[in-house]
Amino acid sequence: MDKSNCLTIFGASARAACWSAVRAGLSVRAFDRFRDLDFPSGCAVQLICSSERLFSELEEFRETQHRFCLPVGGWENDEELMQRLESKFSLWNTDSAATKLARNPFLIQQVLRDANLPSLEVRDADGNKKAGEWIRKPLAGTGGIGIERVLSVNGKCEPDYYDQQYAPGESYSAVFFASQAGEIKLLGITEQLIGCDELPHRPFAYVGSVGPVISGESEYEQSIRLTLQKMADALNKQIHFYGLFCFDFIVSQDVPYLVEINPRYSASIEVLELALQQSFLRLFLNRRVRCNAPEKQIGKSILYAWQEFELPSDWDWNQATHELAGRNWEYDQWSVPVLSDLPAPGTKFSTGDPICTIWLEQENIQSCCEELRKRILLLKRIMETLD
Repeated sequence: MDKSNCLTIFGASARAACWSAVRAGLSVRAFDRFRDLDFPSGCAVQLICSSERLFSELEEFRETQHRFCLPVGGWENDEELMQRLESKFSLWNTDSAATKLARNPFLIQQVLRDANLPSLEVRDADGNKKAGEWIRKPLAGTGGIGIERVLSVNGKCEPDYYDQQYAPGESYSAVFFASQAGEIKLLGITEQLIGCDELPHRPFAYVGSVGPVISGESEYEQSIRLTLQKMADALNKQIHFYGLFCFDFIVSQDVPYLVEINPRYSASIEVLELALQQSFLRLFLNRRVRCNAPEKQIGKSILYAWQEFELPSDWDWNQATHELAGRNWEYDQWSVPVLSDLPAPGTKFSTGDPICTIWLEQENIQSCCEELRKRILLLKRIMETLD
């Protein structure tokens, strides 16, 4: 087997990255916490039970087949795990030392300030207490979990948290690729869907993506993209990115403000890949990726459990997809799914757990968001009959 064509992917949810690998023509094996039903055909999926067992299995597998590895999910918050991983594999990812820098909000603020680029104020437990509205965030957070508004000027910040200046505006994610030579390319931008009725205690939770947006068709969009590119270039001098990474940002009064960096394959990438009909993982193979404006917009949104329940042992996802879109749930590498991240029959859910992801394709962003909300409500009604 050609090891240069083999990729190991591991993370909390590896399904999306596995489909990206298939689009790039790679042979893939995944280590995943859910092992959903809709992984690509032929993809070997190992359920992650514990970190120690994971490394034993990864080491054995690496020696026989794979030498490249793509970490996904929230693994960037586990420095020791990243270090052990990069000691055994060639990572298609920013290394652990650079990842630590990318997750430092105080370094990010200083670099952007020094470059005369827009930046948000940040403060820690012992920092200044300037007036204004703040967002309290965990230093090792992911998916918007644990973020809340802080209205008090003197609100105490815990050691594992920091406060970030609140900026009203729409939320977006910009996807970049950094080559080993240090060249950075902006691949595309999606609008992020934040918060939902099923997660009232998580007002800043990531629940989906729609795009591409801000494609550079107007002077305003070109200005946003240029500022993001300048941010990436300035930060790269300190951090030294490699591979795919994302900027979560807010556009407030026509100015983009970087909220945080995700130095890895992120949830919005598959939306852009399907819209552009390109695999961004081809860039690791030194192959070209075209990022022309697509004819349609693609959106996905996560349905979260509104209460505890269990899928029946004979549950068939086709009954839901037929009611939603009149077809089966199975999809191929270039088609937009009806549903993805499909748990097996008998799966139990606690309130707030992700159930599955709903997809659709529309002519514009507004209709895409509107139809996503309708499908979310319809799928919820379908599943409420299971009570």
